[in-house]
Amino acid sequence: MEREKDIEGITSLKKVVKGAGILLSGLVLSKFITYFTRIFIARYFGPEEYGLFSLGLAVISFAGVFTLLGLPSGVTRYIPYFRSQKEEAKIKGVLIFSLEIVALTSFILGGILFLLSPQIAELVFHNQEFKTLLRVFAISIPFASLTSILSSSYVGFKEIKYRVYTDRIILNLLKLGLIILVGVLGYGVLGLAFAYTLATVLTFFVAFYYLEKKIFSLRSSIYPEYIKRELLSFSVPLMAGSFVKTVMTRIDIIMIGYFITAADVGIYNVAVPTAQLLTIFTGSMSALFLPILTELYAKEKKRDLTMVYKTVVKWTFYLNYPLLLIMIFFSNQIIILLFGAEYASGALPLSILSIGLFMGTLSFAPTTIIIIAKKTRIIFSISLVVTVANVLLNLSLIPRFGINGAAVATTITYIISAVLIIGYSWRNIGISPFSKDIFKSIPIGFFSITVVYHIKNFSSSLLSEDLFFLFLIPFASLYLILILLFNGLNKEDVAILKSIEKRTGLENQKIRSIIKRFIKD
Repeated sequence: MEREKDIEGITSLKKVVKGAGILLSGLVLSKFITYFTRIFIARYFGPEEYGLFSLGLAVISFAGVFTLLGLPSGVTRYIPYFRSQKEEAKIKGVLIFSLEIVALTSFILGGILFLLSPQIAELVFHNQEFKTLLRVFAISIPFASLTSILSSSYVGFKEIKYRVYTDRIILNLLKLGLIILVGVLGYGVLGLAFAYTLATVLTFFVAFYYLEKKIFSLRSSIYPEYIKRELLSFSVPLMAGSFVKTVMTRIDIIMIGYFITAADVGIYNVAVPTAQLLTIFTGSMSALFLPILTELYAKEKKRDLTMVYKTVVKWTFYLNYPLLLIMIFFSNQIIILLFGAEYASGALPLSILSIGLFMGTLSFAPTTIIIIAKKTRIIFSISLVVTVANVLLNLSLIPRFGINGAAVATTITYIISAVLIIGYSWRNIGISPFSKDIFKSIPIGFFSITVVYHIKNFSSSLLSEDLFFLFLIPFASLYLILILLFNGLNKEDVAILKSIEKRTGLENQKIRSIIKRFIKD
C-alpha cells in the first residue's frame, strides 16, 4: 500500500516537471527577450526616457489589478476542479462570466485613466510629456486584462504550451520588434508606448484564437451554468494579493518618480528586472503547481500533496539560491556590463532587491496551499498589512536615501509577507515548506561563492572586470558537487531527474552512474 502511494505521488511530481519543463523553457525565453528589450531601451534611449516608460508601465499595472478582480486565480482553480467533475457547463460559465466582468471593469478604468492623464502627469509626476504617454498606455488595459483571463484558462486546462506561446513568446517578441522599430525610426518615448500597446492588442486576438480553436469553444452548444457569487467570493479577496504584489514591484517606482526624477526611475529600473530573474524557476513550477495540488487536495491525498509540495520547494530553492549569491557578490559588474556605466548606481539596489525577491520565491508554495484550502481571506489580511507597511517604508526611506531607500523598503516588505504567509500555512494547515536539505544547502552555496569570489579578486590584475562571468561556471560546478556530496538525492528527486531526461532526451550512462552514488537509501 505504501509503495502504491509513493508511485502515485511520484506520478504527480512527473506531471509538475512535464508542465514546468514547458513553462520553464517559455519563461527563460520570455525573460531573455524582455530583459534584452529593457537593455535596448536603457542603452538606446537613456535613463530619463527609460524612466518615463517605466512609470507608464507602473501606472497601468495598478489599474490592471482592479480590472481583474482576482479572477485569473479563480479561473485557474475552478476549471480543473470542474474538469475533474466533468461539468463543462460550469467551465463555460466561469469563462464567459470572467471575460464579461473583466471587459466591463477594464474599459471603465482604462477610460478614467485616459481622461485623468493630464492631472496625473502634472500633479503627481510634474511632467507634461507624461500625459500623452499615459493615454496611449491606457488603451492597452482592456486587452491586457482579457488576455490575462485567457492565459489563466490555459493553466486550468493544463495546456501550458498556449500560455507559453501567448504570454511568454508572441507578446514579448512583438514588443521587442516594435520597440526596436520605433527606436530606429526615432519616435522617442511616445513611440515606445505605441509599440507596447499595439503588441498587447495583437496578442489578445492570438490568445482568444487559441482558446476558441484549440482548447474550449465559447460558441459551443453547451448552455453555460454560472457560479457568479462563488467565483467572486473566492477571487475578489485575492485581488488584495495581486495588489500587494503590484505595490511591492511598482509603488517604489511611482514614488521615485514623485520624489526624485524620471532619470532615477530609469536607473532603479535596471535593478528591478535583474532581481526579478530570480522568479524564473518559481514561475515555471507554480503555474502547474496550483491545478495539480488542487486535484490532490480535492481527493484528500495529503501524503502525496505534502511530498510534491516539499520537493518542488526544495528544487526551486536549489536553483534560486545561487542566483541570489551571484546578484549580491557581482551586482556592480552585472549592471555595468549589461546597461552601461551611467547606470552603475543601480548596483546596490540590485543586491538589496535580490534578497527581497528571493524571500518572495520562498512564499509562493505556502500561498498556493492557502489558496487551495480556500483561506483567501487570510491572504487579504496579510496583503493589507504588507501594503500599508510598504507604502509607509517607501514614504520614509525614498526622500532620505533615494533609490537605495526604495530597495530597502521593498525588501523589508517581501520579508514581512513571507514570514506571515509561511507562518500561517505551517501553523494552521500543518504543512511545512522546508526540509533539512534546504538548510544544509545554505552554507554550501555561501562557501562556493566565497571561494570563487576570492579567486576572481586574486586574478583581477590579469582579467578585465567585464569577464567576471567566466567565474560563474566554476561557482555553479562547485555548488552542484557539494549539493550532491552533502545532500544527496532521494526517490522524489530521482523521479524529477528521470522526467527531465525523458523530456530533453539528455540520457547519459556516465552521468547516471555518477548520480547513483549520491542516491539516499
